[in-house]
Amino acid sequence: MPSTITGVFPRRVITINDFQGSPPANPKPGMKAEAHPGINNAGAASESFIDGGETLFRLRDSFTVDVVWDTAASWVLPSVHNDSASEQARLFNHEQGHYDIAALIARDFFIEMMALKGARMSSASEVTDAVRDLFARYPGNAQALQGLYDDPLQTNHGRTQTKQDDWDGFFHTAYTEERVPQVLAPDGKAYKKPIYEVLADNGITFP
Repeated sequence: MPSTITGVFPRRVITINDFQGSPPANPKPGMKAEAHPGINNAGAASESFIDGGETLFRLRDSFTVDVVWDTAASWVLPSVHNDSASEQARLFNHEQGHYDIAALIARDFFIEMMALKGARMSSASEVTDAVRDLFARYPGNAQALQGLYDDPLQTNHGRTQTKQDDWDGFFHTAYTEERVPQVLAPDGKAYKKPIYEVLADNGITFP
């Protein structure tokens, strides 16, 4: 079965109905909601092949990456239902960013993993180490990037509108702008800029 990624294309739009969890008894001041996206991956394994009489190894084309949303863990304060439409839009635009972070990291992780299918490595353990390194760089850093997004010097949980506007722009760029130089996917479509590159271009070094 070929490798697959889900939860990225098309972009999922988060709504108030995606928040079914119970809010904490004493939420942090100013906190009206909490999002719980995640990245699952499975099936990463090496395979051997013979090339010119030499046994080499690469990643088997059977791994999956799934962007998920934990509806039961994601919560919103009941008072939000009484907020104005504009305030709800502001809040859920910020929460959308949490999903976008997970989706973009998962996308970039999947692209890097796909490149390992064409690898020529000397041992199965070398493939395992490469997968482990990619996992650490991408899904392993997802929570830290979520925290940076919410940082008081960044969006401050969506309360600093100018910074929220900046991050909305980062997400838009990562979803729409092609890599330079152009890199094409197997289906001929151009890969878009990695989210880490977009952040670096805007003075944010991560990870």
